[in-house]
Amino acid sequence: MAVILFCLYIYIYILNATSLAKPNAVQLLASELLQLHSHRALVSDSWFTSKHLSSVVGMAGYDLYRRDQKTGLAGGVCEKYNVRSDVKCSIFQPAPSATASGPDLIEILWLSCFYSSQHYYIACCYHPPQSKYRDSQFMELVACDIDYINSICNDAVITVAGDFNQLDTTFLQCDHGLVQMVSVPTHCENLTDKAFVTFVFTLKPTRGIL
Repeated sequence: MAVILFCLYIYIYILNATSLAKPNAVQLLASELLQLHSHRALVSDSWFTSKHLSSVVGMAGYDLYRRDQKTGLAGGVCEKYNVRSDVKCSIFQPAPSATASGPDLIEILWLSCFYSSQHYYIACCYHPPQSKYRDSQFMELVACDIDYINSICNDAVITVAGDFNQLDTTFLQCDHGLVQMVSVPTHCENLTDKAFVTFVFTLKPTRGIL
């Protein structure tokens, strides 16, 4: 299942693809984004590796930002953004955190955007069901990133979305005041794909075509 999140002035399409590397998956996603008029797409579990060239898996009219899987088959996240002259967007690297070990295996991709006089910080995440790091390391890294963003921009619109599997994500709500927007099961009767935002926005579930 995919969801459309209306975040102030922009529409964000959020999808757990379970592989954009499979035949015609990128083309199907492009068709859906065009039909739904989405400004950007957050895709978790992309299955992209260094073998998948951005020139091949990219989409016309969108910039592609990737953080590919490091090990195994599943995993990887990517974000696609409309190519627009009035939107400034770039990969955002928060300050180094105190994560004890293995942070390079944690799949979080942050983008910083500025549009219509508003700062946006958007993260696409993938936390595997059997990670090679502790759950607490993932949670600490996300928490440190959010704290750092708030320290440099007190009016930022923050979105953290992706496939969290069975991770306890209540810290995002209790400790950081984010609102979890997805309320219906997204995978085999489980709510594993979530979208956390700093404000209450409009959410529209869609079955998706992948």
